[in-house]
Amino acid sequence: MKKALLLVFLLGSSLFLKAQTVLVNDMINLVNLPEDEVKSYLNSKGFKLKVISKVNGFTVNQFEMTQQGKHETVIYGQNSKAIDGTVLHTIRYTTNSAPYIINLIADAKRSGLQLDFAGADNYKNIYFFNSVLYRASIYLNFNRAYGLLEIREKDLSGG
Repeated sequence: MKKALLLVFLLGSSLFLKAQTVLVNDMINLVNLPEDEVKSYLNSKGFKLKVISKVNGFTVNQFEMTQQGKHETVIYGQNSKAIDGTVLHTIRYTTNSAPYIINLIADAKRSGLQLDFAGADNYKNIYFFNSVLYRASIYLNFNRAYGLLEIREKDLSGG
């Protein structure tokens, strides 16, 4: 009887809980996808395109999702250029859910990225991860009200 009650409780509570929407590898994979594929993927995860703007000649798309008090934003297209003109892609994920950011820190460690720095400034915890192609920065405010994951493509042009 206890097992049956536990199963009912777990199934019922899972209906009210929303799983984390993105993982570090998801964001890394999105960095170099064409804009239409990024839009399609994020829409499939429940994100809605809210803002399209031009920044430094690049089209920047902002996707948002809010469910059960958790707000998530993905910004795609805030790119830069290497000295040789190669576009260096960036994708940014923000949330007001501290557990989501804590999960992303653990996910970055599991994903094969190398932790190069773990520290803090006056306002937030800071984590820098690296691979041959990407740098991931993760920030979590001390008040745990805001967190950020940013994936940046590295400049391999030698410049």
